[in-house]
Amino acid sequence: MLSLNMIELVSLGFISLVGLPHGALDGAVIYQQHRLHQRGLVTMLGAYLLIGLGTIGLWYLAAPVALSCFLVMSALHFGLGDLDGILRSPRKITWLEVGDGCALGLLVLLSMSMTDLSRVTHIFSQLIGGDASVEVSMITSTALVLLSIAMIWILYRGSQSLLLRGGVQRVIELLLLFIISLLSTPVVAFAVYFCCFHSVRHIMSVHRELKSTMATSLLVVITAVISVITWLCGAGYLFYFGNHLAVDEAYLRVVFIGLSALTTPHMLLMDAWFWGPAPLSNSQELTKKQSR
Repeated sequence: MLSLNMIELVSLGFISLVGLPHGALDGAVIYQQHRLHQRGLVTMLGAYLLIGLGTIGLWYLAAPVALSCFLVMSALHFGLGDLDGILRSPRKITWLEVGDGCALGLLVLLSMSMTDLSRVTHIFSQLIGGDASVEVSMITSTALVLLSIAMIWILYRGSQSLLLRGGVQRVIELLLLFIISLLSTPVVAFAVYFCCFHSVRHIMSVHRELKSTMATSLLVVITAVISVITWLCGAGYLFYFGNHLAVDEAYLRVVFIGLSALTTPHMLLMDAWFWGPAPLSNSQELTKKQSR
């Protein structure tokens, strides 16, 4: 049976209170895009909510599948999200840069999880409600294959790779995550990455994109309202299932299944639409310009 230590419980709280608001910025993005078209605003918010609820439904109908999807989407989202921090300029990314993002996201997840597979197995087992040994074994084997592909991709891209363009900062971050995971647990390493690196970059990027068309005060209000609503939903889940599960197990599920439900629509909104890849023809032209 999983028993979270105090630093892991604090880390989960940190994820909930600090990391969550970066996703709540989606409300501001949707409002900014559709503020003049009420029907489009309602449609977008409704679709966002339905996708999130559908993700929660998948966890109850096929938890191992939901877990696998969550890991894949997390790797993609972390990698693509960090690309903007490397670019430091608002523009659509190219399809080749999407490959850089996939490689980076994979390295981020592996740096946090490969140091303590037994702990990861226990956590995944609690999330899916059963023994996750087979799933972890399959994920590990697949990850090692993908890691080899990522290394080949980085070598292929050479100096054009955004991973190499990120330079020393990327290397330091990955090493730091690995050391934290080695000295503590993967949960703590994830909290550090999610709250201190990923969320901070995302908040700065969205503010940079919206500051010319939306007052900062309105951005804060929208984010705060959505964050509070999400916290209340999580508290309700914790109160209800706390009677059936150990408190730490219920808390773990609230945080990570909740993150999964938010990641799916969040990723579709931010990675596939807001900052998504440029059309292939534009992508090829931009790549040619960069290589000159």
